Amino acid sequence: MKNQRITHFNRYEAIAIFLVLTLLAMGDMLEIIPYFAPVVANPLFPFFHESHDLLALMVALYAAHKLSPAAGWGALAWFFIVHIPYAYMVFPNALPELFRLATVIAAAIIGIRIIAIRSRLERQLEEPASDLEIQRAAALQRADELTILNGIAIVGVEATNVDTLIENAAQILKDALHPDYFDIGMVEESSDMLRVYNSTLTANSERLMLPLGKGVTGQVIATGKSIRVPDVRLEPAYLAVNPEVLSELCVPLKVSEKVIGLINIESKHLDAFSEADEYLMTTFAGQLVNAIEKVRLFQLAHRHAQRST
Repeated sequence: MKNQRITHFNRYEAIAIFLVLTLLAMGDMLEIIPYFAPVVANPLFPFFHESHDLLALMVALYAAHKLSPAAGWGALAWFFIVHIPYAYMVFPNALPELFRLATVIAAAIIGIRIIAIRSRLERQLEEPASDLEIQRAAALQRADELTILNGIAIVGVEATNVDTLIENAAQILKDALHPDYFDIGMVEESSDMLRVYNSTLTANSERLMLPLGKGVTGQVIATGKSIRVPDVRLEPAYLAVNPEVLSELCVPLKVSEKVIGLINIESKHLDAFSEADEYLMTTFAGQLVNAIEKVRLFQLAHRHAQRST
């Protein structure tokens, strides 16, 4: 779709170009139609006669440059086809006229050929530039991924409790990815609730508690599988807490096969999350789970050390 050169607007422009070329070609017919003898006798007619073929050349070159080289070739061919009746009538008796027109046509062919070569070179230059832009975007994305993974690893080492770890990890993810809505939820089995950390729906100091088994998050906790919803309006399980949300990605935090929490991202745009985004968030979830387990082991070892003293 992006490579289509002639848009809806340019179709009208192409029609206008071919109408102009038709009128220019018919201009030569004036001198062989007796009715227009007074016009031909006008002193200004030779100037018109000599210049309108050059105008046709300019229009053909414009079509080649503005629309495409193919449009330029078509414009030149169309002018010549419409011009054939005049050529058939005049050329046998007017070799200078034939030479003049042949020169104009040759100039048009050379000009369109130059434009075609230039267009091809531009496309060849655009392809490496596009590849470089893709590589640049991939490199930036990879840098963000490494930043997040490194940040989670650091906070996992520095944190002394799970709450602090998750809050810091949530902030790292938000700062790197800038999602519209984002939170990390941890399962509290004792109360059968989902404790939400750093939710964009609440103030930072608040703790949002949601019942387990509700909404898309409930499905993720129940199945242990990621869920990607391109349009939440078509998802029966979605809880319409925020009317601005249109798509959602939710991935579980799992220790072995046990779901201990989840990462939930929501967007104001339809189908905002791809399979690559799901894979990326699953990778982050795995790194976060490792950090949580390290902190819990540290806390367990610390409690054992306190009991033994």
